[in-house]
Amino acid sequence: MKFDDIDLTFDLDNSSSKKTNEKENNTIITTNENENENENKDKNNNKKQNIEPIENIKSRKENNKPSHLNIIHTIDEEGNSNEKLYNNTDEKKTQSQILPTSDNSNKVSLSGNNLKLNNGSDDSLNSEKAKQKQQQNDQNSSPVSPSKENEYPQMRQKKVDEDSPIIINKLKEICQEINPENLFVNLEKIGQGASAVVYIGNKVGASKDEVVAIKQMDLEKQSKKDLILNEIQVMKQSKHKNIVNFIDGYFYNDKLWVIMEYVSGGTLTDILVNNFMNESQISVVCREVLQGLVFLHSKNIIHRDIKSDNILLSMEGDIKLTDFGFCAQLSEQNSKRTTMVGTPYWMAPEVVTKKLYGPKIDIWSLGIMVIEMVEGEPPYLNENPLRALYLIATNGSPSVRHIEQQTPEFKEFLEACLKVDAEDRPTSETALEVNKKK
Repeated sequence: MKFDDIDLTFDLDNSSSKKTNEKENNTIITTNENENENENKDKNNNKKQNIEPIENIKSRKENNKPSHLNIIHTIDEEGNSNEKLYNNTDEKKTQSQILPTSDNSNKVSLSGNNLKLNNGSDDSLNSEKAKQKQQQNDQNSSPVSPSKENEYPQMRQKKVDEDSPIIINKLKEICQEINPENLFVNLEKIGQGASAVVYIGNKVGASKDEVVAIKQMDLEKQSKKDLILNEIQVMKQSKHKNIVNFIDGYFYNDKLWVIMEYVSGGTLTDILVNNFMNESQISVVCREVLQGLVFLHSKNIIHRDIKSDNILLSMEGDIKLTDFGFCAQLSEQNSKRTTMVGTPYWMAPEVVTKKLYGPKIDIWSLGIMVIEMVEGEPPYLNENPLRALYLIATNGSPSVRHIEQQTPEFKEFLEACLKVDAEDRPTSETALEVNKKK
């Protein structure tokens, strides 16, 4: 077909039509001015309207690529905001038809170099970016209304601990409400945290060899006062050679002073960082820790955080349990717990899965600590805590890299401590008897 022989018409008002002459195949077709001046004034059609070349129309039909979609494609590719679509009324209408604000409507999505309409379930990457940028622009440019001036921006409200007054009153009952500053001399700072400072010193009138540890805490900065109360209550009723003993407590000017037995050798972790332990040394640590656990379990107390950080050693060879903030007091009415507390890498599977558990979770943690003494670190330490919890729940008993170097008795003891089913694990008394036979 030859386009030179065709006359094309353009209907403006359904009442009159005009013929236009075709100049060339690639020439743009324009409409003549309407003869009716009244209609020109009403409809504002006195200007020439540009129509795309016929070849472009034909090419677009063949490629099935609507022009208004190409507009959105170009703007999205350049990363510009949707505000550029609002330059005039026609473009605004096009935008509302193609990118409706409702999530349930059809949306434009980009697949390769082609644009296609999808159902509302699949959003396009480009349109999503454009929406996000539009929201950011709206947030940055929109002024705050007078009614919301006092609401935005708001400062984060500090969570109020409703039980704080009750805990403080209990601490006052346990501790003496006097100024302890004049009761101790030769104070030397040995550690400091976000809300506590640890000193060593001597009580006035005592010999210099009678050194005590003094933990001074600012209760206003303590977010978990219940752990402090729990630790003091457990220590106060737990006098044992394998437990760091509580000496006294003072509450003065919203500061809590906890006086404890000083263990000069540091933590078991400090030993593991710089040394390798042999089987006999590991057995001694297990025996002393189990003696402390037998004592706690006899009082229906679960430690719930057995690990090398919470084992202290003295220069005389004493081995003691410390850090009783996570301890749980069991009773006849409440003989099991489900709370997920402790340090992830040492947690028993029943704690991770929030099943009912009892004192045998301390036996699992002891088994993990044995691996820590053999390999220098607990299993999954290179994983983030959440991943470690998942692996504990799914893998069961962890493997030990150097277990073949240990004696059969040692392997039997470790396997018993790391039974996934808590019913198959030994009690602290049974584990202690097995350890003494090695």
